[in-house]
Amino acid sequence: HKKGPTRVKELARFKPMQRHLFLHEHALLFCKRREEHGENADKTPSYSFKHCLK
Repeated sequence: HKKGPTRVKELARFKPMQRHLFLHEHALLFCKRREEHGENADKTPSYSFKHCLK
């Protein structure tokens, strides 16, 4: 983590962020859906882990 004052620019986001939430073993997982290209892109969605709350 960064120490010191936080600038407003660091807190502001210009693009909305869509996250998918999963409950797994008493933890809430925040994930972002990955865009897959190729044969199996439509069959099985992929997610990138971003954050966990226990």
